[in-house]
Amino acid sequence: MPGQVDFYVRPETSPNALESFACRLVEVVWKRGHDVLVLAASDMAARRIDDLLWTFREESFVPHRRLGSDDENATDPPSEPVIVTTPGVWRNELDVLINLTASVPAEAGRAARIAEIVPAGGTGRDAGRERYREYRNRGFELRTHR
Repeated sequence: MPGQVDFYVRPETSPNALESFACRLVEVVWKRGHDVLVLAASDMAARRIDDLLWTFREESFVPHRRLGSDDENATDPPSEPVIVTTPGVWRNELDVLINLTASVPAEAGRAARIAEIVPAGGTGRDAGRERYREYRNRGFELRTHR
């Protein structure tokens, strides 16, 4: 049965601002006791998120690990509650998926909850609307937060 998708519509459009928001969201979700998979669009974007999770707030620490596509242990349950990776690497069930890609990932079907971060304008907004329609067509429960 499909889970819930929360769309966070952000006034920012720059990738840096959206990635910073993603890190704050990861921290909130992790502090509530959930394991989190952050799905980045590319290895470079995954490295940026990995670096940001160390520095986005001086007083914060989010235990995390970045898995690459060549990581042979990608299917083993890691000890870290937050995993940063790219599509196709993670194959296990997951608690919360934060999708930073432009499409609905295959991993969506294995997540209890999904967070989508959508810029309020530009092509990012259009891609967000397309993902919204696809999730709706798949029967997910949808919520929007501004």
